[in-house]
Amino acid sequence: MRIGYLVQVRNLHTRPPTDPGAVEVAAYDGLLGAREGAQEMDYTAHLVGGRVELVEAPAQTPAEALREAEMLVGRGVFALAGGFDTATALALSQFGAQHRTLFFNVGATNDRLRNEDCSRYTFHIEASDAMYLDATADWFIRGLAFLVDEDAPSGVQIVQRRPARRWFTVTEDAPAWQARRGRLQIALQQRHWGGRIVGDVSPKSGEDFDGALRAISGARPDLVFLLLPAARQATFYAQFERAHLPFEVTGFPEPAAQTRGFFSALLAGAPRTSHGSVRIVSYEPTFAAIGGPQLAQRFIERWKQPLDGPAWTGWLAVKILWETFAAAQTTDASKLVQYLESPGAEFEGYQGVGMTFRPWDHQLRHPIMASRLTSTSDDKLRLAEMVGQFPNVLAPGRPASDVLDQLGDTAQTSRCRWR
Repeated sequence: MRIGYLVQVRNLHTRPPTDPGAVEVAAYDGLLGAREGAQEMDYTAHLVGGRVELVEAPAQTPAEALREAEMLVGRGVFALAGGFDTATALALSQFGAQHRTLFFNVGATNDRLRNEDCSRYTFHIEASDAMYLDATADWFIRGLAFLVDEDAPSGVQIVQRRPARRWFTVTEDAPAWQARRGRLQIALQQRHWGGRIVGDVSPKSGEDFDGALRAISGARPDLVFLLLPAARQATFYAQFERAHLPFEVTGFPEPAAQTRGFFSALLAGAPRTSHGSVRIVSYEPTFAAIGGPQLAQRFIERWKQPLDGPAWTGWLAVKILWETFAAAQTTDASKLVQYLESPGAEFEGYQGVGMTFRPWDHQLRHPIMASRLTSTSDDKLRLAEMVGQFPNVLAPGRPASDVLDQLGDTAQTSRCRWR
């Protein structure tokens, strides 16, 4: 079983520069996760006389990704994975549809990929904009979260914090970020009682945040939410720190903003603002239940860095592709799609609940986690700790799929129409 993995890095064998906001850093983490998944699944495959091979290819642009995808399919891969920006993920999604080849999106959050630009042959391991925004609203407004804890009563620990009801948004002046701001408004108005936006500014790309800071000071919000690319978020934290404003700050969790490298940059550049700051992530490697510690330990021992969100999605994509092949006993894409859409296609991602794909947009249903930044440390794992999980996956009396569908677009709101 050969899986093609498209990686947005210059060199497959050299760790990229440590620019904390670079897509390349997140993409390299995803590559390490995929390699870990391939090694673990290959061991399992050998037990039944099979083999799992990860065929890697660097591709920094959508055009390069398409050229490499053609070559990988020619080398016998039955599925492709990758995509850490919208343009590359869309190009690979369209390639998959044209060539009847599965594509697993592991790093692009944009809601359009699950709606107007959806494809029958594309499945999304990475959470969507809508899922991240619903989880962010849940944590900061409700002030209540749940942790799967094998030692707690009923297996769940309840986590509480002071609710943040008054939000100030700083939104990048670009269509994708403005769309996220609109989806946040839906999350606040229709899904989470009591939250409202009391101010919003949209600085131009490259513009400083002096005007935004003055507006924030006047609005006195409970929370400043940054709808900005990762590098711009780090710049804002540092400028906010110098302004000595007392308000809580967090930002949208695109994959580049989920790595320990990014957390370290925030803690070094704005220690007062970032210490104790809560960041939403797809996976927090300090999760301490349901096989999570064992997975995190295997990963850190081999790769000398924590299993952050981008690495987890890469690992999980390979795991699900192997398990799908093993269950369906075919590499025929149409039959694999049919299996993945079926209720019986349930997967374990070590988050305390079985995961399935939504039939209306092929988004993987999985919990979202919350990391609290602690302090600078030579031990990367100790830069943050897990403080929440959304939704409560052990809620009694409800199917896991119904619980997980509290995050993201529903069948009724989805704009996906298969082509």
